Amino acid sequence: FSLARSGATPAGGGTSAGGVSSSPAPRAASPSSAKLQFVLTKTDLVKDPRELARRWWHVNEEVQRLGPRAIKHVHMVSARTGAGVLAITKELQHLHAKPRKKARARNSAM
Repeated sequence: FSLARSGATPAGGGTSAGGVSSSPAPRAASPSSAKLQFVLTKTDLVKDPRELARRWWHVNEEVQRLGPRAIKHVHMVSARTGAGVLAITKELQHLHAKPRKKARARNSAM
């Protein structure tokens, strides 16, 4: 795997060997302040748990090098089995709630 600024992409394109998708993340309005969240999808297609762990480890190592914009926890999900979906949903809700709290604090101070 190699990581692009907009998300995780394998060296050759949009889908890595074994069918694990690594589509680029959507562009944020302000790229300099946007957080980067990495998610390994279609994890149910990787039959060997050791191979899945190896792939996660490689992506995680690259994410740790990206600096403060990268959210350090790399999620693994499968829509087919539902594995990891609740965890990523909770994290996204938590990230979405933070800016709202700041905006409310600014508005109430005025």
